[in-house]
Parts: sequence; C-alpha cells; structure tokens
Amino acid sequence: MGLQLVLRNILFLMLVFPMWGQAQQLCSTDPDRFDVTENNDVGLVVTTIQKLNPGVTLEFIDPPTDNPFLLQGDQIILVKSLDYEAGDNYIMKIKCADTDPAFNLEIRVIVIVLNVNDEGPTFSQNSYNLNVKEFTPVNDVVGTYDATDKDSTSLYYKLIVEPDVGFGLESLNNGRIVVKSLLDYDVIKSVTLTLYAQDTAPEVLPSFTASTTIMVTITDDDNRPPWFQPCDVISVGPSKICQTYGYTGSVSLTEQQADALTLEPGPLYAVDGDNGINTAMVYSILNGNAGNLFQVDANSGNITMTKAADVPGPIVLSVMAAQIVNSFQFATTTVTIQVVNKSLHEPVFEGAPYSGVVSGLGSMVFKSTDNTPLIIKATDEDFLGGENPYIVYSIIGISNFSIIGHNLFLMKDSPLGGVSLQVKARDTAVGDVITAEVQVEVTSAAGGAGRYGASDMAALGATLAVLLFISLGIIGYLVYRVQHGKAAWGKLSEASVFRSSLGRGPGVPNDGVQYTNEAFKKDEDSDSTGQASPAELRRKLSAETVSTMARNTAATEETVMKSAATLLAMLPEEEGSTSEMDGVDGEKEVKPILTKERRTEEGYKSVWFKQDIVPDAKEDVHIIPDNTEQDAEEDDEASTSSGNEEDSTPGRKVMFGDVNLDSGLEVKASDSGSDSENNEILTSDL
Repeated sequence: MGLQLVLRNILFLMLVFPMWGQAQQLCSTDPDRFDVTENNDVGLVVTTIQKLNPGVTLEFIDPPTDNPFLLQGDQIILVKSLDYEAGDNYIMKIKCADTDPAFNLEIRVIVIVLNVNDEGPTFSQNSYNLNVKEFTPVNDVVGTYDATDKDSTSLYYKLIVEPDVGFGLESLNNGRIVVKSLLDYDVIKSVTLTLYAQDTAPEVLPSFTASTTIMVTITDDDNRPPWFQPCDVISVGPSKICQTYGYTGSVSLTEQQADALTLEPGPLYAVDGDNGINTAMVYSILNGNAGNLFQVDANSGNITMTKAADVPGPIVLSVMAAQIVNSFQFATTTVTIQVVNKSLHEPVFEGAPYSGVVSGLGSMVFKSTDNTPLIIKATDEDFLGGENPYIVYSIIGISNFSIIGHNLFLMKDSPLGGVSLQVKARDTAVGDVITAEVQVEVTSAAGGAGRYGASDMAALGATLAVLLFISLGIIGYLVYRVQHGKAAWGKLSEASVFRSSLGRGPGVPNDGVQYTNEAFKKDEDSDSTGQASPAELRRKLSAETVSTMARNTAATEETVMKSAATLLAMLPEEEGSTSEMDGVDGEKEVKPILTKERRTEEGYKSVWFKQDIVPDAKEDVHIIPDNTEQDAEEDDEASTSSGNEEDSTPGRKVMFGDVNLDSGLEVKASDSGSDSENNEILTSDL
C-alpha cells in the first residue's frame, strides 16, 4: 500500500513538472528594468517580450488610467512623452496567456524615467517693491529673492544696480540683497535692481536663466531737527547742517502794530530737516520777551505785538521750532526787533526812473544824456539834508549788475541791447522799502568778450608767454652784465679817486700822474683838517689802479719828480721818533729833498728813483700788507737789497703795499727778461 502511494506521487510529479516549466517559458523579458529619458519621442519602443509560441497573448494587468504604454504585439510602446519632474516611475504587470488557462503567467516590467535639464529657474514674481530706510547699516540684508529650478538645486545669481549705488548680493549662491554703502534720502530716493538666476556656474554658459525686477524706494529717516528758512545747507560727512542767520524787523516807538511783523530775510518759519517726512512744527518764544511785548503763533510762526514798546533800542527774541510728533527734534533762532521812532516819510529815489549805457565788462553805467556816472540815490525827509545812513541798495532778480555805493556796474557778460533792472532801497532802521526802474543799454564793447573763442584765447596766451620769455631773457642778461660790471666800475672809481687824490697838490693841478702827501698826514695834526685817514687811503688803492699807474711810470717820470717834491713837503714826522729839529709845538721839522740818490741822514724824507726806467716794462702790481712799524724797517731793508739783487733776479713785479703812512709809499717795478735795471720809487724815513 505504501509502495503504491509513493509510485503514484512520483508519477504525478513527472507529469506536473514538465507543464510548470512549459508555463515558465510562455513569455519573458531580459532584463526586466528599462531607463527612459524624459521628453522622449512618441512611439518609442521600451522593450520586446519574448513569447514561447505565437499563440501566447499579452495584456496589462490593472493599467493606470492615463497609461503612457501600449502593448503592440510583443512590444511595449510609449504613446506620450514622459516627464521626470512629474515624479513618476512605472511598474507594469503583463499576463502571458496560452490556450490552456492552467498555464497563464504574469510578468513585471519596470520603467525608470531619467531627468534632463529641460527646466529653467523661475522667480515667484516678475517684479517686487522694496522700501529701505536711509542710513541702514552696511551689510544688513534688506530682502531675499530666491529662484527655484525643478532640474537643479544649485543656482547662481547676479545683480544689476541702477544707479550703481548702495546695494549688492550677499553671495553668488543666493538671492539675498544687502546694503553696500550708506544711503542718503537727500541724495538718492529710488534704485532699480535687476536680479538674474542661472542653473550653471558663472564661468559656464548658462542653459537657462531667469530674471526679476526689484523697485527699491529709499525712505527718509527722522534724524534731523527743524530747519529755519532760509538757510545755508552745509554737508559734514553724511550729515547736513542748516545754518541760519536769524531774522530782523522793526516797530515804531509807543505804537502797537496790529498786523504780524514784517521780518527780513522773510517770514519766520521752519521745515522738517527730513523733507521726506515733513512733520508739522510748533513755535514758541524761549526768552528775550521782556514785558511780554510780543507773541508768536504756535502754528504759523507769525510774531505780533501785545502792546506798544516804550523804550527804543533792539529787542532780541529767542524762538524755538519743534516737531509735533517728536519734540526732541527742535531748533532755535533769534529775532532782532529794532524799536525806532516812527518814520514820517518814506525814502524817495532821486531822478527815477533811470536810464544809462554801459560799454564794458566791469565798467560803470553812465547816463544816456550827458555821459556822466549814473547816480542811484534815495533821500529821506526824516533826516537832515535827506541823507539816511540806514538805506541799503540792491538789484532785484538779476545778477549781471551790481550797485557799489550809488553807482551801477556791469559785473557779468550781458547780451547786447537794452536791459531792464529794478533797484530796491530799504531803510534797515524802520523797514521802509521802495523800488525804481533802470533801463541800461549794453553796447558792443560790453558783449565783445563773448565773441572770442578758445582758439583766440590760446593764441593770445601763447603770444604773452613768448613775450614773457623774451623779457626774462633780457632781464637775466642785464643782471649778468651788471654783476660782472661791478668790478670794472669799482676799479674805475678807485682809479678816479686815486688819480684825483694824486692830482691835487697845494699848487696848480697837473695833467699827468700826480702825488699828494695827504696820506702822510696824521689825523691828530692840527693843520690836516679834511685829509683822508690812512685806512681810507688804503681802501682807495686797488691792485688794478696801481698797476695802471706803474705802467705809465716811464712816461710820467718828470711829472712824478715834480709832484713828489710837493708830497714830501707835507709828510709828517713818524710818531715816537726824536730829532734835534723839534720845534716849540713838538712837531718835527721835515726837510724835503728830491734826489736820485738815497739819503741816509736823519730828519729827511726822500723820494729816490732808480735810473734807466723802461717805458715798455710789463709790471705786476700786488698789495703789501700794512705791518705798522715793522714795515718801516722792512722798507729800509728792501731798499738796500733791491739795489744789490736787482741784476740777479730773472723777473720782477711791481707791488704796492697797503700804504704804511709812517714809513711811506713803496713801489717795486721790474721788467721780466730785460737787462735794464729795476725801476723803483721808494719813500722812507731817512
């Protein structure tokens, strides 16, 4: 029994297993997974199913409603394009059926959709509006504008700023906008930003880009106090200061003015320094309102009187303007009101209306009738003689002309033809204002400067430059000649003085080279008044002058001989010497002698000449320093040695020493290369 059961099971398996293997071979796919790139072409064959025999049929099991696949025979075909961004992958179940239902088979086919870069980045809006406060700190993020891309998670950004101030990107990898420099509402009020996003790095050509526009409005911050008007705006770095000079006005003594006071330079009012906010102001008087004579309207700033002023003189009010919404923002100014005697008469222009003519830039306007200066003057009968010292003049609405004193001047180029002016005279004491019309004819000379072009001015400048260069050259040459001529003039002057001093003896002047004994007289001699001192004579003797005199020695020997007698007659005795010929007054008796031989007796001063003077001898002149008494001894030795050594010296020089007034004038002459004897003129104490 058991054996029969075993045999029956074996027989069943032998029958069943062949049929199961046959079912497994009805259809198959290898592999069972397929990749399809998105945006595929319609009709793309995904795969072909292999069937065991032609009788096997295929069909989808529970296909999706919008099934992109179609079974056509044994092929799976795409009937539409797949989209990766749709996020779908497909698992298809297919039944393989044979004529015998017992052998039906189910297989699976998996389709994976691959992504391609077919989507670009996008911004959520085409444009944005952004408000940024002025003076926002640098590097603060003021807005974030990121783009999205279904194909990419990494985007790159670029920002274009117009005008190029104030903003930038925090990073190239995000759309955050930051402040790059301080923004001033008074300088710039709006900026246009264009933000670009791309799906590739900046150095790579982008596949897709997107852009959006950001309209930035700079808003005013409440960071400035009120500004009284008018004022001069001064920039101090990023800050601005409004500098005002106060207001002035006047009222009459003992008279209450009903209307608001008229002030200069205009009515009292202030504006918000942050004109983008323009907060309303409230006004009040802080101090200076003694006796409460004045009051100010809190809203308008108009100042009115509460009663009459009974004391003349200035009243200085301090007025404050503060913001209504922020009282910590305030400013103050001064209002100076002069209390004056009531004006009984307004000023009156003399000779108005005026007419004149002007013919040159910077010229005075003259009368059209008699060619005399046009005088613009107003008189006031409230003052003696009509001279009101408080009247000031100005021109309304034109800057080409200016009033200086009572005269009108053309200060800027003006078109040719007639010009109509309005002149204002204002009494600064009481506030009276009058005007007068002035008609001025501008002639061709006044507008002529405007007809010259840049080339004309350049030619004129080049001409002037050449003339200047020539003038400087001439001046330099003259300076050079003057500097190099000083020595020559000095030599001529010294020669003139020397020859003049030598040419005046006690007798008749000589036309030749002359000598005097003025240098030998001492300052203390009672009869030497008007004579030159030894130091002065030494300064007058120059090397060139003595050289000239020495070269003329041969030609003037006879003249020198005659003049020397006069010179020796006036020579004084040397101080400290003793002689038997002393007079009663203590002076020595000097015995002049003219000789060609040297005298050795005491009490004589002599001039002696060596013979054979050569007229053509070339002589050098040198100054021998003054050595006072020692020079006298050296002179005696020089005189003796000169006679002994003159033949052995190959070349000699003529030398004039600084005059030793005690020992005399010494001249040594020589002729280099000559056999003739040396020529010497020596004076010495004998």
